[in-house]
Amino acid sequence: MALPSGLQPKTLVSLSQSEIVPPPSYIEPSVLPVGGQLILASQAKTGKSFIMIEMGRALACADRPFTSQELYCPRACRVLLIEQELGEAGLKKRIEKIYTREEISRQGFMADNFLYVSQQPDIKLDTVKGLKVLTDICDEVQPDVLMLDPLGRFHNVDENNAQAVSGLWDIIDKLRKTYPGMAFITSMHMSKPPDARAGIEPLDPYRIRGSGKFFDNPDAILTTMRTHNLATQHKSWSVSMRFTLRHGESPDDMILHVNEGNDCRVKQFKSGGIKPLQSNVPKAKQEPPATQEGFGFNRA
Repeated sequence: MALPSGLQPKTLVSLSQSEIVPPPSYIEPSVLPVGGQLILASQAKTGKSFIMIEMGRALACADRPFTSQELYCPRACRVLLIEQELGEAGLKKRIEKIYTREEISRQGFMADNFLYVSQQPDIKLDTVKGLKVLTDICDEVQPDVLMLDPLGRFHNVDENNAQAVSGLWDIIDKLRKTYPGMAFITSMHMSKPPDARAGIEPLDPYRIRGSGKFFDNPDAILTTMRTHNLATQHKSWSVSMRFTLRHGESPDDMILHVNEGNDCRVKQFKSGGIKPLQSNVPKAKQEPPATQEGFGFNRA
């Protein structure tokens, strides 16, 4: 009995010579695949809500996230942000300087693509009632991209328990299958900044709090770190960001400026983030150049 075509083994040589088009993404290149998952990981006071809003804004109006020349959104998406920390008053402070009359006019119909629900504690991924509330909202909105900020407020599982976290991702996967093509963005906290003497990279995605499943499952992880305040009369600061992508080559680290223009926008300042930390492992003792007895080559 012949195997179905989907189960028929093929040669790797045939795969290497085939023309396979990379899956489309809502944020290119390959940052947020259609139906994919992205985690924004940051420490407290980094500005994750500003960054989440900036990604949602760009997705909704087919713009360049962070005004970056390396990233772009190929089409306008319907974006649903559900946030549990700011509340409507706090969220309004974040967006009223972004959605000016001029900006709303510029975006036209796309300005209505970005929707929100604020501080609804009944929305939970791990309860039947809470998931029903979430699916009712998604039925109404039919989002291309669902943003949950932060993920920890949408469940009651032990984030250090790999089995529990795996079950949480199973729920997210089922939710995405219920709404084909819907991508998922969420925010999470990272552990406290490491001691530089430990040789640990501050932007290492393994510093996400909780089980390693949070690193294993997503298609993209954006890790961020606040570095210093900017020299402005209003509150603004600089953030380093690193991309870890599953489906494409990760862009270079970025330095972002938050609210530099007193407009609540997050904009790329330049490529290249913080310098890698030096390891505290002692360097090997320098060996003298090899002689002819050492096979006639110079190691220096």
